[in-house]
Amino acid sequence: MRNLILLISLYISSLAYSLSPPVPPKVISTLPSITEMIYYLGGESNLLAVTPYCKYPKEAQEKEKIGSAYSLNLEKIVTLKPGVVFLAPIKGGKNEKLLSKLGISYEAIPYERLEDIEKGLKIINQSMRLGAHKKIESFQKSFEIKKLKPKEVLIVIGEDIKAGSLRSVRVAGTNTFYNDIIEKIGFTNAYRQDGASYPKLDLERIMKLKFDYIIRVGGESPQNSEVKKSWLETSYAQRIKFFFADYAVVPGPRINLLLKDILDVFGAKSRKN
Repeated sequence: MRNLILLISLYISSLAYSLSPPVPPKVISTLPSITEMIYYLGGESNLLAVTPYCKYPKEAQEKEKIGSAYSLNLEKIVTLKPGVVFLAPIKGGKNEKLLSKLGISYEAIPYERLEDIEKGLKIINQSMRLGAHKKIESFQKSFEIKKLKPKEVLIVIGEDIKAGSLRSVRVAGTNTFYNDIIEKIGFTNAYRQDGASYPKLDLERIMKLKFDYIIRVGGESPQNSEVKKSWLETSYAQRIKFFFADYAVVPGPRINLLLKDILDVFGAKSRKN
């Protein structure tokens, strides 16, 4: 009789466990974009640690630090005992193999294209069991806009400046999330050559390209005033638009703010088709 009662008790306990909702795993982020996705989806209470480069939101800076995406502090990660480590899919990276050897689960979060942000949100939402489908839908709808009149634009993300003069620039190619954003607006990337995503071009090569505007995108930096001054002393002064903001360089859920900024500058407001 006692054994029967014990079996019934164990059965009821196991049944209750199977019917109870799964506990969201504790996770670690290795990229600013991943950290922003986790906060956007409402999973910050289960975020154990981030990298020193995860600055937004401000609360993320108070989390434990586990090194960078290229140099993880594996000892610290083991100590934290995460359920999942969200990684950048770095070509030739060793993080996946190292984590596997340690028996730590991981998920790769893509970040190169605009569609990758949506994919990343879905992966994190499912992995953390957050049920934040409406948040993902909201992000998707923020890109339902009326396109502007076609324009050829050169997207610049950096430059070499010597003695106050431009020497070369780094541009965004067609296989980047910046390219995807301008295509949403109705613009065309003036640099359409295959190869590196963010190639470096000298001024001679830039002069051979045909474009209506230059869109200079970057983060917030003390050097931005020097960058502006250098560009405004060139023949492109009337054709360059500057977009400096912390969210402009992070392929995360706030990238729609860059879309809005570009629309505002070029004289259009975001609305559904």
